[in-house]
Amino acid sequence: MNDTTRRTALSLGALATLVAAPTAQAADTMCATAGYLEESAVCIYDKPNGYQGVLYAGDDMREHRVEFALLCRRDDRVYGGTSYKVTTKVLDWTFAVPRQGYCSFQVKDLTRGKTWRTPSIHR
Repeated sequence: MNDTTRRTALSLGALATLVAAPTAQAADTMCATAGYLEESAVCIYDKPNGYQGVLYAGDDMREHRVEFALLCRRDDRVYGGTSYKVTTKVLDWTFAVPRQGYCSFQVKDLTRGKTWRTPSIHR
């Protein structure tokens, strides 16, 4: 996770949930910067019942309509696709699916037409 992503998530109250894992091991959390001014972050977390995707929304995403998806390499599966209006600083989605190997969380800003994706985690 780069310094900008860490600062973004920390400023949005995610201190307890962000973990930087060594690249040689499977990560249980991966994050990436998001938003037009890089004030936002998207993260994926490994949960016992599946995967959790979180958008830590900064002012650059306020009132935008976003669509989320879980993208998995196994069978090129995609979960989600529902859109929401960003009205809060933290939006999270739980994908209650069995282990799918490598997956990433994607947020597409339908208002501005840009997409952000986390690096993959393996579970």
